[in-house]
Amino acid sequence: MKALVFVCLAALTMSFSGCEGNKDTVFPANAEQLTGNWTLIEADYPVTLLIERGLQTWEREPDKAFRLSGESSVNLYTTTLTYKDPAAADITIGPVSSTKRAGPPEALAFELTYFNRLQAVTRYELTSQNRLRLFYTQENGSGVLVFEKR
Repeated sequence: MKALVFVCLAALTMSFSGCEGNKDTVFPANAEQLTGNWTLIEADYPVTLLIERGLQTWEREPDKAFRLSGESSVNLYTTTLTYKDPAAADITIGPVSSTKRAGPPEALAFELTYFNRLQAVTRYELTSQNRLRLFYTQENGSGVLVFEKR
């Protein structure tokens, strides 16, 4: 009888932990789904990101580039995102241009860190929870910027 109760409890525990793990499924890479308005979550300051399709330049094909713009802790910013294969998660983000507003030193330091991380992004993931994960690698380590679709 004790063995039966133990097995039932173990099965129940595994079923609950299995449900939790499936909450945030990663979708296959699809550059078409990057467009939209995103908000950086779990940040000290509000940060928005707008991804728009079809950057028009002489150097890049419009269908392989996006325009990124948004508002960070103090300034407005813009940059580009390019990819080689729409079904691959590898991306490149160009240099960030921003306005030059004055702001609190802490907010400006946060913003500089955010811009540096954004420029260091090398791949992305889209999840079932309307989240965009941008993975970056820098000399002092790696991490992820997590955005939620608005």
